[in-house]
Amino acid sequence: MKIKPATQLSFLNNILFLLGILGVLVLSFFLINKYDKIIDESSVPATIPVSFLKKESSLLEVLNHFNDHTIFLSVNDEASAKMSATLRSELIKIGGDTLANIGMRQSYTGLLRNGVFTKETIQDSLPTSIKRERAEIHSAGNYAGNYSYLLLDAIKHPAESRGLNLFVVNKLNQLVGLWNFDFYAQEFPLSSAKNGQGTSSIQTIEIVIKSKHYDKLKAKRKEALTNKILISSDGDLVPANLFFKDESYKVRMRLKGDWTDHLKGDQWSFRVKLNKDDAILGMHKFSLHRPQTRNYAGEWLYHQMLADAGIMNLQYHFVMVVLKIEDGLNFKVKNLGLYALEESFDKQVIERNQRREGIIMKLDENLLWKERAAFINGKLNISDLQFFNFSPYEQMNVIPFSVKRVVSDSTLFKHFLTGSSLFRDFINRKKLPSEVYNVPLLAKYQAITNLLGANHAMAAHNYRVYYNPVTSKLEPIGFDGNAGRKSYYFQDYFGSENDVIYKKAYVKAVEEITSDEFMEKLINWPGFKEIVILIKNHFPEYEWLENTLIHNQKTLMKKINPIQSLRVNFVDIKNGNFNVSIDNFSRFPVEIHSLIYKGKRSFTTLTEPLILPHSSRTTVAFPLDHNYNNLFTNKKKKKAGFSFKEDILKIQIQYNILGSSQLRTEKVLPWNNELNKHAYDDPFQKVPNAHEFDFLIFDEKAKTITCMAGFWQLQKPLTIPPGYIFVVGPGCRLELTSRFISIFSFSPIHFIGTPTNPVEIFSDTNNGGGLFVLNTQDTSIIQNCNFYGLSNPGTKGWSVTGAVNFYEANVRMAHCSFSNNRCEDALNILRSHFEIRNTVFTDIKSDAFDGDFAEGTLRECIFLDIGNDAIDVSGSKLEIDKCIVKNAGDKGISAGENSEITAANVTVINSEVAIASKDKSVFFITNSKFENNRLCFTAFQKKPEFGPADIAANGIEFLNCQLEHLIENGSSLKLNGKSVETVKEVKGKMYGVEFGKSSKERVKNN
Repeated sequence: MKIKPATQLSFLNNILFLLGILGVLVLSFFLINKYDKIIDESSVPATIPVSFLKKESSLLEVLNHFNDHTIFLSVNDEASAKMSATLRSELIKIGGDTLANIGMRQSYTGLLRNGVFTKETIQDSLPTSIKRERAEIHSAGNYAGNYSYLLLDAIKHPAESRGLNLFVVNKLNQLVGLWNFDFYAQEFPLSSAKNGQGTSSIQTIEIVIKSKHYDKLKAKRKEALTNKILISSDGDLVPANLFFKDESYKVRMRLKGDWTDHLKGDQWSFRVKLNKDDAILGMHKFSLHRPQTRNYAGEWLYHQMLADAGIMNLQYHFVMVVLKIEDGLNFKVKNLGLYALEESFDKQVIERNQRREGIIMKLDENLLWKERAAFINGKLNISDLQFFNFSPYEQMNVIPFSVKRVVSDSTLFKHFLTGSSLFRDFINRKKLPSEVYNVPLLAKYQAITNLLGANHAMAAHNYRVYYNPVTSKLEPIGFDGNAGRKSYYFQDYFGSENDVIYKKAYVKAVEEITSDEFMEKLINWPGFKEIVILIKNHFPEYEWLENTLIHNQKTLMKKINPIQSLRVNFVDIKNGNFNVSIDNFSRFPVEIHSLIYKGKRSFTTLTEPLILPHSSRTTVAFPLDHNYNNLFTNKKKKKAGFSFKEDILKIQIQYNILGSSQLRTEKVLPWNNELNKHAYDDPFQKVPNAHEFDFLIFDEKAKTITCMAGFWQLQKPLTIPPGYIFVVGPGCRLELTSRFISIFSFSPIHFIGTPTNPVEIFSDTNNGGGLFVLNTQDTSIIQNCNFYGLSNPGTKGWSVTGAVNFYEANVRMAHCSFSNNRCEDALNILRSHFEIRNTVFTDIKSDAFDGDFAEGTLRECIFLDIGNDAIDVSGSKLEIDKCIVKNAGDKGISAGENSEITAANVTVINSEVAIASKDKSVFFITNSKFENNRLCFTAFQKKPEFGPADIAANGIEFLNCQLEHLIENGSSLKLNGKSVETVKEVKGKMYGVEFGKSSKERVKNN
């Protein structure tokens, strides 16, 4: 080996040393620039030192410090009394001549840019203002009302103090701070900022993306512009970092939209997905798009109205978006401006809308867009597409959102199979909307959609539907309406043309939302005017025309109440009947009631209103009694009895559009059209089977269905129709004999036994179903009733969780017992009010009492030998008093998902966890005892879309418990008035890891 001379080695060492120093400098430069806010002219200006914001400064010091900002000035009350001549002279130097000469109690506004006054206004006894782009400054001196405020992006920032107010705004149109100088009180006033740097009610989303990933999006955009349609897939997703409210998130994003209006200029539309453990405003997935693509403010109002009506809806907000493209050591920044943020379809949509976890589905429209792209690339114009028959809806697959989650969860997958079957039968026109949908919600949904001109949402490939696993019905979800447009034609819901039940509900919904009271509410919808101003400030060409809503209201009213709906022809008077033929040529069914004379006197009324479908023709026989001739009298002409010649033109038929409360009349034409008679069967009636049980007694006058005393075995499911009270009294024992044998009641139930002779609903074979009460108008009453050996009602494709269930059905219960159930919950109450007292739950397989979005009380109840939680509520408000829990396998009382529990005089013995509060729940407990429990109190956050939880406990007695509390950071426990210490990651210690049902088995096995 050749040995190098020492001088050569020294030279090489020096070179290596210099290269090392250079590398360190390059790395340092990279790291500094990596995290520094490098920006172009459209992005946020340099950070303002917090020290200056807090510092007491003079007027000139603030003006000099922010000479590269926009400064708005205004006066509240008075700002001239002690303003010195020196200050007035300095103001003149920078163009503030008007301010320099301001007089006592005058109104004044001014605007500075780049350290120079560019505009000033002044008034003696009137308010004054200056408007610039997205900001407007207002002033009223002492003689004009005493106010001062800045309107910035539709957000009002008031200055409450007397004097001259400075509003400093940065290049992103954010309010940096407000300074107040009271020249009435002193000659040299000082002020610090009244609010922090960059504050604004419109939040900013900043997205940082590497240039190679941005180039991938750009290439996809170029492809879409070439094809005139964007065809997207998850393969288009690229990684990025997102910053929102001082938090950073790793996300994946892609371009979003179908037509290329989503890709104009730099304002592209994006679909953003966060990691499963992260959430922004409770969302894991959302879209960002230009407000124009959903017709600006209209879509916001659309979702607000749906939410107000209890219809499933999406979060829809407006945010500022900044895009930073990272290229090595440099950043290119694009201030994209105002965007709409729209929630994507995920389980959080279901939870936020207070529904049970289920499936959201749609038609797979991918094939439709591929066909459209092929036609367009074949040199056809978009306007030509209407003449071509693309793949019909019947050929499109029904698919769920979050496919992986659905197929990996057996319960969700079962729900999907059932829900998709209903949706597919609906799309194939095998079932009517009223057979598969929640009719009142769907009717209100279409009415709102029509009123707002959101016809784009009415195309079936835009339908988004939720399968409610409790009711086994579909519910619509508002989506992509392009709302706020004037409409001359209102599209009907798919397949509803001949659905009488649905049409009736729709007419009723339209009458409600087109009433003067509702329109007043709509036009003055809270926050809407501010949203319109916000959008107009960013898009000056935008105008919201209030008369659009008035136009749609009047057009909708004419649709359901046309000038004429019927043509009525006289046929004959024969066999004691007055016979007429009726053509209903309206778009809605009608109810025929009676014939009236001279517009007021009814002389024959049908026993039950007759429903005539739309576009139908039939002959109606009105029965006449022997006295009807007495109505047709004319003493002057000495005429008695009906005279065709003199009376037929005075006869009208009285009717209403089905679902409408407005009675209408139509004259009877005095000739016969000789119409053929048609018989119409009503295919929409659902006949309940309660009449098939010979031990049930119907009392139509009292509207009761009463079970005879005795022991009865149900060999088939029993369904109680609405409009009755189902009464079961002492001495009644109903046995459910097999798995799919359950009791379903659409009427309130009165199960009332005695202490010595209780009502019993049971299964001796441990194979029977359970009880499901839903959608009742009145409260159910249950006393001295025993439920045992039951399971959850269900079929092969549908089920609920409780052995006994109340859904939107209020209930009062006392002196009852639940035992030996074989399903998830012994008693499940959902979206209902309840009062339960002196009730015992024993030998329960899983949860004893489960309440979801419910409100009520539990008093003097006992829970013994519970497999999981004794009391478990979500999204509910509950009062507990004098209850005992012993041997709960998991939690004694559990509050989740924004629940509120108030408890007193509670005893929890020998349970895994006594009290748990999680996910933004609040738990108040007093004068209670905990004995032989592994853990007494725990509070933590389980789901990212919620927040920490709190417990306040006073008068608590602990006996032989292993651990008194385990509280996660951010959550809290005040025990006897003192806050306890908190720890990290409580969630990771629960659910059988260290505490919970499974931990017992783990300890036993070890």
